[in-house]
Amino acid sequence: MSSSAEPSNVGPVRPSRSRNGCLVCRSRRLKCDLEKPECRRCIKYGAECVYPAKKLFDPDAVAEKLRRRHKSSSHPSEQSPLPGPSSTASPAHAISLVLPALPTPERAKVLKDKPAVDPMDPVELLMALCRNTRMGQFFIGPLDPPDFLRAAFPVEEDLRCVKDRNPWVEYVTPLLLFPTGEAPRSTEALKLTMMTCGAIHLSFLEARGNGPNSNGKNRELAHRYRWDAMKLLRQAHSDPVELSSDAFIAACTILSCSDILGANVHWRENLRLGRAAIRHRGGFDNILFGASPQPTPLQRCLMEHLVVCELAAAVTTGEPMVGLSQSSNWWNRLKITDVSEPDSIESSTGLHRTIIGLFARVLDLTFEARLIDRGLNTNHDHSRLTAGVPWPNTGFQARVAMLCEEIRVWPLIVAPRITLKRTLDGSLALWHGLHILLIRDLLHKSRTDPAIRHSAEAILDTCARVGDKVEYMNWALLFACSTLDRPAQRDRARDVLKSFRYQCCYEVEVIESIIEECWKRIDDGLDEEACSWREILLEMGCSVLLA
Repeated sequence: MSSSAEPSNVGPVRPSRSRNGCLVCRSRRLKCDLEKPECRRCIKYGAECVYPAKKLFDPDAVAEKLRRRHKSSSHPSEQSPLPGPSSTASPAHAISLVLPALPTPERAKVLKDKPAVDPMDPVELLMALCRNTRMGQFFIGPLDPPDFLRAAFPVEEDLRCVKDRNPWVEYVTPLLLFPTGEAPRSTEALKLTMMTCGAIHLSFLEARGNGPNSNGKNRELAHRYRWDAMKLLRQAHSDPVELSSDAFIAACTILSCSDILGANVHWRENLRLGRAAIRHRGGFDNILFGASPQPTPLQRCLMEHLVVCELAAAVTTGEPMVGLSQSSNWWNRLKITDVSEPDSIESSTGLHRTIIGLFARVLDLTFEARLIDRGLNTNHDHSRLTAGVPWPNTGFQARVAMLCEEIRVWPLIVAPRITLKRTLDGSLALWHGLHILLIRDLLHKSRTDPAIRHSAEAILDTCARVGDKVEYMNWALLFACSTLDRPAQRDRARDVLKSFRYQCCYEVEVIESIIEECWKRIDDGLDEEACSWREILLEMGCSVLLA
């Protein structure tokens, strides 16, 4: 594409891309200024600027790729050694070159008689599907894989599909690739849950028109994988050995993540099974610190991500957290020094662990406030894993005041120490979201309060700035949108949600429906409770996990 001026009736011309640009500019399809060691765009936005390494041309590898690609589309009688330079074009490509010059009848006849289009190589297909995602960035500049994956995937081409560095690949995948045999049902369920996530992603890409058309087969596969996984987990639940396995908790956690992606209304049973496994093993504290003063990376990964799934459940239902309560201390004991490590919750979710702890406390106090407003007794056990610790019913206002102060000072004390830009953006967005919850649900201020309007605008600014790198920002955006009453703000929020579709799945469609209904109710003059997302979810009959 040329960057020269076009006629005025054509419209603005986007800057062309450079083949030698940095990975960030290439992934966002922008022209890089090629300045070394860092381009100006990466410096401006605080991104890590990395230029791709030059790869040596390997003629043998190219020839082998061409041979394998054209072999599948050739007729048996036409099989021959690898074609020379003059015959590398496929029949389908040759047809595409002559079709524009043919009249309509001849064009239709050629189309009817043309051979099937060459099937894509599996790795090329995966790269095409992931073009607008973080995995697409990985394919441009892949990282070195964990050593254990090289043993499981000796073929380098296969290894490229799974060599991303994250805690699920590092610590959970070995449970599946190298099972001990002690928990066969849980291990098989873990495999099915991973396949569930993949099938859901493919079906959403298909629904958007960005993936191959399977005529609904991908969606059916996702439902079937999930059903089979749940059957295995139900069976494993009655076996103490299976219930004590890490594979059981891993399967429940990944299934909860797939329930978020798929906007599945049947998520409660799976989460109950995960809580039962934690309770069977003595609770979070015992799993993490019962055998040794330091938990294993696998234990940390499972417990932290299960808490994130529980946060999603608490946002949806308005009920208190189970694994992370006001009396829990295991969460703070888990903190690590380097939050940029791939196995940290900050690197995995883009949320600082302190903001997750504050989030849990806001949800707990909000639930307690609703009980107090209805004149109900708050001194009872809510089936927490910390059984025996009663729900606090004294000093409520003092605890709210303490939480308000901690939230107030968070951006002054904690935020400046966050070095990862993605974690800082996500945490600041959620901090503003918690600010909105605090003022509306605990201090009972109107949505027109200046502080609420300021936080809503800040959330929209942050979400628009991060673009499609959006994990776990739906919460903050939902809180902000529930306060918007100006058409310009709502249009901006709609644009942000459109950009979220690159990273989100079916849950973004549910959030769009909730927000539009919320705005309709605000305009119709309904009261605060009728305009809340929980009320809307219940009345829509679609009480799904929000994340």
